[in-house]
Amino acid sequence: MPVMTDRTILPQPMQIFAMNTRRLLPLQILLLIGLVLGSSLRADGWTFAELMTRQIDSDPRFVWKQVAPGMAGSNRRIHTDSVDSDKVWVTPDMGNDYLTIDGGLHWESVIPPDGVWGRRQELSDVCVASDPKDPSVVVSLRYVGQWARPSQRIEVSTDGGRRFHPITKYASGREPDSPWYTAVAHPAERGTWYVANGIDVAEIRTAANPNPIERIDASAAKVWKITQITSDDRTITAIPNDGMDDATSVFDLLCHPDVDRYPDMLFAATSTGVYRRDDATSPWTRILSGCCKMDANWDGSTFRLCVLQQATYAVAGQTIASSGGVFITPSPQTATTQTGWIDKTSDLRVDLKALQIPINRFRSFVKFWFDFENGEEAKIQLPKSYFPNFNEILCDPTNPDRLFLANGTRPNFVSIVTGAIWASNNGGDSWFAASRLGTGFQKDAYWAQRQPERLNRNIDPQVHDNKYPDSYKYDIRGCRTAAIAADGTVFASVDKGYYTVKYDFDADQWISVDNTQVGEVYFGHGNGDLGAYAVVPDIHRRGQMFLLQQEESVWKTTDQTHPDFPGVPGVRELPGLVDHGPSWAPGMPYIAPTTLAQHPSDPDVFYFFSPRRGNFCKSTDHGQSFAINGEPIVVPDETALRDMVYWRNLRVTKDAIYAVAEVVDADNFPMGQTRIYSQTARKGIYKSTDDGVSWTCVNRGLPVTAAGRINGKAVGNDSVFVKGLVVAPDDDRVLYAAAKRYQAPGKGFTDGGLYRTSDGASSWTTEAIPPGIRSLWDVYLHVEDDRATKILIAGGGDGDVADWGEGGVWIADYKPNGGYRPDDWTMIFDHPFCAQVATSPRSVQWVLVATRETSSINNLNQGTYITATGGAAGDGSDWFKINLGRGPMPLSDIAFDSGKPDRIWCSAAASGSYCLDLRRDRSESSPQNQR
Repeated sequence: MPVMTDRTILPQPMQIFAMNTRRLLPLQILLLIGLVLGSSLRADGWTFAELMTRQIDSDPRFVWKQVAPGMAGSNRRIHTDSVDSDKVWVTPDMGNDYLTIDGGLHWESVIPPDGVWGRRQELSDVCVASDPKDPSVVVSLRYVGQWARPSQRIEVSTDGGRRFHPITKYASGREPDSPWYTAVAHPAERGTWYVANGIDVAEIRTAANPNPIERIDASAAKVWKITQITSDDRTITAIPNDGMDDATSVFDLLCHPDVDRYPDMLFAATSTGVYRRDDATSPWTRILSGCCKMDANWDGSTFRLCVLQQATYAVAGQTIASSGGVFITPSPQTATTQTGWIDKTSDLRVDLKALQIPINRFRSFVKFWFDFENGEEAKIQLPKSYFPNFNEILCDPTNPDRLFLANGTRPNFVSIVTGAIWASNNGGDSWFAASRLGTGFQKDAYWAQRQPERLNRNIDPQVHDNKYPDSYKYDIRGCRTAAIAADGTVFASVDKGYYTVKYDFDADQWISVDNTQVGEVYFGHGNGDLGAYAVVPDIHRRGQMFLLQQEESVWKTTDQTHPDFPGVPGVRELPGLVDHGPSWAPGMPYIAPTTLAQHPSDPDVFYFFSPRRGNFCKSTDHGQSFAINGEPIVVPDETALRDMVYWRNLRVTKDAIYAVAEVVDADNFPMGQTRIYSQTARKGIYKSTDDGVSWTCVNRGLPVTAAGRINGKAVGNDSVFVKGLVVAPDDDRVLYAAAKRYQAPGKGFTDGGLYRTSDGASSWTTEAIPPGIRSLWDVYLHVEDDRATKILIAGGGDGDVADWGEGGVWIADYKPNGGYRPDDWTMIFDHPFCAQVATSPRSVQWVLVATRETSSINNLNQGTYITATGGAAGDGSDWFKINLGRGPMPLSDIAFDSGKPDRIWCSAAASGSYCLDLRRDRSESSPQNQR
C-alpha cells in the first residue's frame, strides 16, 4: 500500500472553514472546497455505477485509529514469528484479527479492509507459522471449530502475514479429508513445508475418551510434505503412517535443526505420544507415550526437546490421582520410550485442599472428566497432590533454562486452574506460578508460603478488574493461549483470554499489550476486540466524545496525548458507570449503555439506557454516579440475559425525553447478539415528561409492524421499526423519525418512510420523499447557528431493490413547517444500503456515510465514505472510501467530532471505537509505517 508523503491530506481544510463562511454564497464555498480537494486528492477515481459492480479500494491516505479500552473478547490464539521477535498475530473470537510488528505497542488489522465482512477469512485458531529461511512466507491453517470443514484449509502469505491466499490446486497430489492443525518449514529446502492433521483434544479429552479424533481419517497418513508452496507447481505427498498409531491427532511438528547430520529428521507430538522419523525412508518410532505437546531449544550444538505429557486422572479411593509431567531430552535423535529422558515434574504438583479451590468447580471438573451421571463426583475430595491439566509447553529459544507451561481454560471447558502460566529459570528443576492477576496471590495462604518472594507484583488487571472483580479468585481464571517469540518473550491471553500481555522474565512482570495506562487515562494499542454501541459528541465540552463500549460501559475522550500513539486521544472511564454486575451475578456487566444524551443546558447532567436491566438512568455529576429513574419496558433481572431491549436515539429536550426501543432482526443486529433481545415487547418511540420516571409509547401515525421474529415467524402487532429520531433545534416539539420496512403480521411487509411531528409526538404525519424509497435507516439535521438548514435521509436494505426500495443518501433544504415534496430531495450518494449519515458542524459540504453489505450487489463496498463537496459532482467522483485501519465490519454509529473539525468517529459492531484525523497522512498516522 503506498505511503503518502504530503503531511496534509485535505490541503488546509481548517483554514477554509476558519473563514466566515456566512459571507460566501453556498456556490462559492462549494467551488472553493472543490478546488482545494477535488483535483489533488483523488488518486483512483470511481463512480456510483462502479460502486455497484466492482470492489473499490479505500483511499490509502485515510487511516482509522482504534482507541482504548483494548481487548475484551477472548483471544482464540496468539502466534509469533519464527525470526522477528516483535512480530505477533492475535486472533480474537469476534473475528477482527490483528498483527503487530513492534512487540504489541501498535496493532493493525489483517482483515482485508475492503472485503466482505460476512465472508472474511479469519486467521487460524490453530497455526500461523513463518519460514525462518524467508519470513515473508507465512502459512495459516484454517480450522473453524472441531466439527466444521472450511472450504479452503491451507492459506499462504507472501507479504509477511498481512494478507493470506488459499491454496486451491497442486501440480500433483491432493489434500486429505482431515483437518489441519500444525505446520513447520523445512530447515534447508526452500519452499518445503511439513503439515499435519489434528484437532485440539484439550477441550474434549476425558477419562472415557482419552484420544478423540473426530473427523480425522484413521486410515490415512497424518503428516504431509508440500514443496514449492508459493508456486502453482506445488506438490503435496503423504508421509507414510508406518510406526504411528492410526488413531492419532498431531499437535506439534519439529525438524531437527542440524541439517548436516540429520537433514530429514522429523518429530511429531501427538495424542498418542512423541514420534521420531529418522530420515525420508524410515518409519515413525515412538519415543514417549501419552497425549503430548512439545517445544525445543537449539544452541547450535545441542537440540533439547521438551515435552509436556498432558495430565490424566483416575479415581483413588475418595480422591483422584493424576499422572503426566514434563520430560526433557538433550538427545532426541537417540531417545526411546525407556531411555534418554529427564523427569522435571515433581515441583509442578499443587495441594488443591490447601488452595481452597471452590468445591463446586472441582466437582464440575470431576463430573466432566469421568462422565459421572449419578452424583459420584460429590464423594471425591480435593487432592493434596494434583498435576494441573497444562495444555502448552514453551521453550525460550535463547536460553535452555527458561521454560513455560500454559494452564488454562477456553470457553465452555471446565478446568481447575492454579496459576495460568508456570515458569522455570533452571531447566525445570523448580517451577513457579508466573501469571497472577492483581498484585499476586497475597489473599491465599498457600501461595504466600510456597512462593513468598513473588507477592505484590505481576499482572495489573487494568480495566479487566471491573469486568471480573474479586469474586473471581486468582486461581481459576486461566490462560486461553500463549506463544513465545524468537527472543524468548512470552505473549499470552490470560483471564481466560480476555487480556493480552507479554512477560518480562527478569522483572517477573507482565506488560499489557492492549492498553498503555497513564494515571487514569488509557491509550489503546489498536487490538480492541470489544464491540461498541455509539460515539456521542459532548455538546457542552467541545472536542470530547462519549464512547459507549458494549462490555466496558462508557468511556470519555480527553485532551491528553501520548508520543507512542500519535493521533489517538487518551480516554478515561466514567467512574460511576464502571460495571461490576449485580451482587447476584458478579462479573456480568449490566450497565452497558446503548444510548446516551446530555441535558440541553446543564453540562453535568446526562441520561442513558441500560438494555440489560431495562433501566433509564440519570447522572447529575458527569458520570461520578447515577440513579435509576425508570424502566419503560420491564426487563427481568436474569443472569442468562435472554430478554433485553435495545434502546437507541435517546433525545433530551427542556420539557421531554424521547427514546427508541428498536426492533432487532438479522439485518440490523446490535453486536450480532439477536438472540438476547426481547422480540415481543412493544417497540417504537417512547416519551417521558417527568424526567424518565414514567413513559408512554407514542407511535400514533407511524407504520405498524411486528415487534420481532421468533424462529422466522413475526411476533407482536403493535410496534414500529424506527431507525432514526431527531429533534429540531429551534422547536423541540418538532421531531423527525426514519422508519424501516418490516413485517406486519397478517399483511406481509409494510414500507417505512420519513415522519414528522409538530406536537411533541402526540401524532405523526408522513413527509413526502422520492417514490423509489421504501425503507429509511437514518434522518439527520444539519445545524448552523442553532438552526437547521438541511435535512438528510439514508435508506435501502439487504436484498432486492424491488423489495427494499432504492438505497442512498438524499438532502433537502430544511423546512421549519415540513411539507416536503418528492422533488425537494437530491440524491448525493448512491448505494443500495446506506445505514447512517452525518454532516460536519462546520459545513454541510462535509458529509459522512456508512453503508452495509447487501446481496443486491453481491455484498460489495460496505464501509465508510466521506466528501468535502457535499457530493456536488453527482456521480461519486468526489467521494472517498475510508475503511483502512478498521476493516469492513458493520458500524453501529458515526459522528463528526464536536470540537475538532478535522476528526471523525465511528463505533464498530465487532471491534470498538475509532477516530480518523483527516489531515494526517498514512506515514504519520500509522506508527507501524515509521519503522
